[in-house]
Amino acid sequence: MKNELATLVDTLGSINAQIAELEKQADLIKEQLRDAATLPGGLKTYVGSSFVATISARNNSGIDFPRLEAETGITKIMLDSYKKVTSTSFVVKTTSIA
Repeated sequence: MKNELATLVDTLGSINAQIAELEKQADLIKEQLRDAATLPGGLKTYVGSSFVATISARNNSGIDFPRLEAETGITKIMLDSYKKVTSTSFVVKTTSIA
């Protein structure tokens, strides 16, 4: 059983390393497409022979907790009391031994 789990750990680590390399390649391609799309007259959709890439912008926002606390007196601890757990997730992280 222990050897089987060790083999699974090594397989998972190898797969994650491959995924990480592929994600780097994908990020570089996405950056090139984004840069092309943001040029004057740049397209928002690019068509290959097998896939279509659509580029869209999205603004992300969050709460400025230090400012909220300074202006209202509401602390992060107070806000945390209103949070509820909707699901539990587990993370399995692998790192290379070599």
